[in-house]
Amino acid sequence: MTVPEAGTGRPVPIDTGFMVFNYATYPRLTRLFGLLEVPVKKTTMSFSGRHEDSGLEFAGSSLNHLFAQRRHLQRPHFYRMLFAIDRFNREAGPIAGVTLAEVDI
Repeated sequence: MTVPEAGTGRPVPIDTGFMVFNYATYPRLTRLFGLLEVPVKKTTMSFSGRHEDSGLEFAGSSLNHLFAQRRHLQRPHFYRMLFAIDRFNREAGPIAGVTLAEVDI
């Protein structure tokens, strides 16, 4: 369910639930689903985004989707964003160092 949150002065859609999970990242949720006999269904996971103000759109499931807006093929700032995402992913893992499985909730 998505609900509007207006604390920023303008409504921002906030998801209050999720549709996908994975066993490695959510071991406790997986256990809870098992105890409650919640049916699960295998699916593929991907990511896409759209920045409303700029119209920037991309998805990470393929190069075709990453460059859904073909003009990004010739835009250096788009490549800088991709390198920044890659750098974040490389550096965030070792910095975080804690997984949800290690946190006692």
